[in-house]
Amino acid sequence: MRHLEKILRLTEVITGIMYALGAISICVLFLLMFGDVSGRFLFNSPIRGTAEVSEYLLVAIAFLSLGYAQLKGAHISVETLVIHFPEKLRTALDIFFTLLAIVFFTIMTMEIAERAYLDWESNILLSRTTVRLPVWWPSFVAALGCALLVISLGVQVLRDVLKLMGLYRDSVESE
Repeated sequence: MRHLEKILRLTEVITGIMYALGAISICVLFLLMFGDVSGRFLFNSPIRGTAEVSEYLLVAIAFLSLGYAQLKGAHISVETLVIHFPEKLRTALDIFFTLLAIVFFTIMTMEIAERAYLDWESNILLSRTTVRLPVWWPSFVAALGCALLVISLGVQVLRDVLKLMGLYRDSVESE
């Protein structure tokens, strides 16, 4: 059990840092958009590259918080039918569908990471305006977010298997 607690704490710390980076990205996006609109309206001079940087920040906002949301149970779930099942069956179904999610997001992580690597290796730049940004960066961030989600899903499966075996105490579970 102590190993599970350590894994859970480490996962919470890492996903918490990524969550904080996602939150900072929201703030930066807000300030960037506010500055762009204000500059355009007041001085007829928008901030160059706002659209491109905003796209990059949106990737960070969307993907960096995935693992944290999974650990905290913050993803939306519909339990209309499952709520009437016995606890052990619900836990078994959770394990099954979480394993499916692990397979899906592992494939997604590998594909996005490969794309990021190829773009990095080719040094492809996004240049719709005068600002030239590397294309690999948002792909790398998306792959990192998906990888952290896979780790969080793995921790969830481990907890659920131990719960099914009667070896899991609720006091270990994160709030």
